[in-house]
Amino acid sequence: MDINRLLSPDVGVSNARGPTEDQGPPRKRRRPTIGSKRTASTLSQGQTLEADGGVTDSRPSPRTSNGSVSNQQAVYNSVISPPGFRPLHPPSASAEISQSWGASSEAPQRPPLAHRHPSHPSSNSQQHEVTSGKCNSSSVAEGAESTADPASRLPDPQRQTSSSTGHTTSSDSLRSPTSALRSSAAPPISRGISAQSLADLTMAEAPAQTPPPRSITSNALTEAEAQTVNDLLTYLGEHSYAYDSHVQLINLMHKGLLTHVHGDGGETSRSPHDYGLLADLRQAREAMDSRFAIGEDLWTDWLSDEIIIAKASDGEARISVMELFQKATQDEPMSVRIWQVYADWIESNYSACNDLPEFDQSGWSEDDKELCRELFTRDLLRGVLEKASSATQWRIDSGYVLFNRYMAIIQEDLLTAGAGESSVLKQLQNLYVERLKLPSAGWEEVAQMFWPVISKIHGSQWEAAMSHMNELAAPAKSQMASRMENEARLERAIESGDQTVAFEEFSRCLKWEKKQKRRGVHERELLSALYERALLRFPTYTEWWLDYVDHVISQMPSSHDPSSSALPLLERATRHCPWSGELWARRILRSDVERLPYAEIEAIKHRATNSSLLDVGGMEEMLQVLLEWSTYLRRNAFTSTSSEDDLDTAEVGIRMAIEDVQQAGRKVYGESFKGDPLYRLEKIHMKFLLQARRVDDARHVLSSLASSQQNSFEFWQLWYHWEILLWGHARLSDSHRVETTETAPQLATQVVEQMLSAKHIDEPEKAVALYVMHFQHNESVESLQAAGIVAREYRQRTTIRRAKEAEDLAMQQAQHPATSATSIEEALPPANGEKRKREDDGGEVRTDAKKSKTQDAALITNGDIIDPTVAAAKRDRENCTITLVDVATDVTEADLKKFFRDCGTIKATNIVPGHVNELSIATVEFETVEDVITAKTRDGKTLNGSAISIRSGSRSTLYVANYPPEYDETA
Repeated sequence: MDINRLLSPDVGVSNARGPTEDQGPPRKRRRPTIGSKRTASTLSQGQTLEADGGVTDSRPSPRTSNGSVSNQQAVYNSVISPPGFRPLHPPSASAEISQSWGASSEAPQRPPLAHRHPSHPSSNSQQHEVTSGKCNSSSVAEGAESTADPASRLPDPQRQTSSSTGHTTSSDSLRSPTSALRSSAAPPISRGISAQSLADLTMAEAPAQTPPPRSITSNALTEAEAQTVNDLLTYLGEHSYAYDSHVQLINLMHKGLLTHVHGDGGETSRSPHDYGLLADLRQAREAMDSRFAIGEDLWTDWLSDEIIIAKASDGEARISVMELFQKATQDEPMSVRIWQVYADWIESNYSACNDLPEFDQSGWSEDDKELCRELFTRDLLRGVLEKASSATQWRIDSGYVLFNRYMAIIQEDLLTAGAGESSVLKQLQNLYVERLKLPSAGWEEVAQMFWPVISKIHGSQWEAAMSHMNELAAPAKSQMASRMENEARLERAIESGDQTVAFEEFSRCLKWEKKQKRRGVHERELLSALYERALLRFPTYTEWWLDYVDHVISQMPSSHDPSSSALPLLERATRHCPWSGELWARRILRSDVERLPYAEIEAIKHRATNSSLLDVGGMEEMLQVLLEWSTYLRRNAFTSTSSEDDLDTAEVGIRMAIEDVQQAGRKVYGESFKGDPLYRLEKIHMKFLLQARRVDDARHVLSSLASSQQNSFEFWQLWYHWEILLWGHARLSDSHRVETTETAPQLATQVVEQMLSAKHIDEPEKAVALYVMHFQHNESVESLQAAGIVAREYRQRTTIRRAKEAEDLAMQQAQHPATSATSIEEALPPANGEKRKREDDGGEVRTDAKKSKTQDAALITNGDIIDPTVAAAKRDRENCTITLVDVATDVTEADLKKFFRDCGTIKATNIVPGHVNELSIATVEFETVEDVITAKTRDGKTLNGSAISIRSGSRSTLYVANYPPEYDETA
């Protein structure tokens, strides 16, 4: 056995990197600065035109965030709520928080948390209902009724630095294959942004404030809607991370803006600047954007609103909207809708300020035209369309729309640039050929645009040229044909407006797509594209982000390639799901794999823990981040280039992580909080101390855990093996292997003796067996003789205790009269979730569920009759069962087992369906009490769109006395 492996926790060890020879000199410590952060993902170029007119294929691999993301544009006109979506609790309601992590019944409850669902809320669907405060269903329906128009926001001058995109757009990023045609580079966009990454901007330590609570009245809102806005402002003042409340508030104020501007007749009647809630609407959007990635639908609303405002303002307002467009495309780089609106905005302003016919020029002054003429250029439009075409090239459903628009402007520019016609046609042919080699639902439309070009180049030989083109495109057309049925079903599911159907269809398509790996040339890219499309629809569904990250990383080489990075994807994932400790942990781990400097990794950890969003997901989310961070500190302290400062930093960081867990636990669960029941951070600390050759300090960590883990056999076994390994390592240096009292593993002996002194150890049989084995293998014959006596007395005490427990159980059963037991049984749900039936004539209660074996008169095993009380004592259902409340109706027993798979051995699961439109209740039975303690750490986490509440299963077992012996399990 390797002692390092014994102490290493499972979290993150598999990716730990060992010392290397080429890591350079020791790194100097510095506090992280925002400017030092890596930039977020950029949109890669599609095809790059070489000097000789050839085309080099530089399409991004699936590692970049370049896959398809959204659905057909018409399909996206209806936005869907997630499966298992349920309204928020009103502010007056107190959420009942179950106890876990060893908290006592007197521990204070966690403050009520708003439900967080795994998708973007609907902005125009009447089915999207979110209640918060005193919101009633009618007011919610009215508030969501008129939110179909796109929305947007103008950056607040007071927060201009924090609302910037975090990326400067270089001339290279906008350079198209026809850059040689430009007489001058496009002027820079005047937006005043820095080199910060998207994560730096959105994961700041101090999120933007929500609008202050106040009494609001508006002619653009009904009385009920105005009251709903007031309630939401009050609620968000206390629960600023309530996702659904943010969405509903923004949708209601957005609806009010449209009503104010357009009036009842649909024509513009008032200036948007006169809307009384305009400042609140902008502040609400800023507040939500600083906490969450708001998603495609709210982005389109935001952009549309700011366009309306900019049209009623001056040229500077029009330019400032560009800043918002760039941020939106960085947030959702695969959204065809956002790219289309982006290109439309540039084209309309370019045409108006250049006095092109058939474009509305009302509201334009000559000064505004001169100002905007410098920004809104033909080159800018071409560059944006090029980026859009490249970003959405793997969207088989609608990516071709942007490519066709891009090619239309390219053809026009090439033909008017004065270059030779043959050279122009050759360039166009190369672009079309590369695109037609990709799977696409619009392949025929692209081919039709290509037809005039190919007919001019090849003349009478056009048929042979098209035949050759079809041969090149055969693999792509075959891949598209195999997906046509899936695409049709997916489109119908989205158009149905049923969020559950859409979610299930995306899940089915993803499962199908995963099976196609290594079956074609583009399978990896197509799977990435499908993940992007699914996450556009359900942008906060953590499991899909995790699957997507796993898919991308699994396609990368084992050793880091500097030319590719998974960090841009992980940045987007943590922005969309900032409450997911697992995603933050993956990001920290990947940052180490890609050799980011210490300061940048430290900044990622601080953004994760300082946002307060990890608390929404429960203690386990915070712990996952601290585990990965502590593991990184330990690795970083023992590389070939590490210094004494690295050791000091690691020890301080690990100790602080342990203290953070203790403080957070006491704050949530009370002073009785005993820490992580799996003591994972302490294991990392021990591993660190052992590597630092500080054995006594590592032993002290184990000793300090003895009081809280004294009843855990697993803990004592770990400590025992740890001492044995250390002793064995020291004995290897002895020249003579003579067994004496002095050479015996005395510290290991102390451990097993201390273990046997624990009065309530969970596995006494295993404990005494380990005790005897130790003395047999390592101690003198006299000590072994004495140990045998101690072991026999211990077994006798255990037998007496078991018998007393069985006797108490039997007495408890006898004390329950049959009538009271029957009445209790009527009040409780049946064990397997099936409804009980009462016979009209006899009035007896019946259930189709099988009786528990502990309720049988006797158990028969291999022909022997076993006392049921003994069996009940061995299988402690009372203390090994948890009850789950607020379980989504679509959750299955397989989902429960997957959800708790890391908590321990599951012996039984059961789901009791709720009434119509109500959530379900479930029970999960584990093998040991320790498994239950671990399972309780998942309290408050989301399962299929619903935040579950975990309660103890104790005192929930019903014992029925005077049960007729002739009744079998079906009676």
